[in-house]
Amino acid sequence: MAQIIRLDNDADNEASSKNGHAYILIDDKCVHFKYDADYDECGERNEYWGGQLAYEGDSWIEVNSVTNLKVIEILDSDDNELPLDSYTMTADDKLQIIEVIKDFIEGNIEARKPANSYYAA
Repeated sequence: MAQIIRLDNDADNEASSKNGHAYILIDDKCVHFKYDADYDECGERNEYWGGQLAYEGDSWIEVNSVTNLKVIEILDSDDNELPLDSYTMTADDKLQIIEVIKDFIEGNIEARKPANSYYAA
């Protein structure tokens, strides 16, 4: 039977995504992962033409890779800590977890604003 793998929406994931951490629900456990991610900032933001804001634009993140997945802690449904050997990540789990983390990063990290977003043409 396939496991249900999804982001824990109750955890403080927005701050965690910027620090390489994610809380993921796997069946009845909450698994806290640490990871490394390589991503690109895409799009345009706050372009000025002739001193006027001509195009507000969008910025977004595209994740190239998620690597070095490491389980930091495992919690049960009552937030009690479980032994680290209470969950074993399979190859299929790893692929699903990486996809969840990619979606998570793309939704929670904002592209940086340009250092100098105002100029007169």
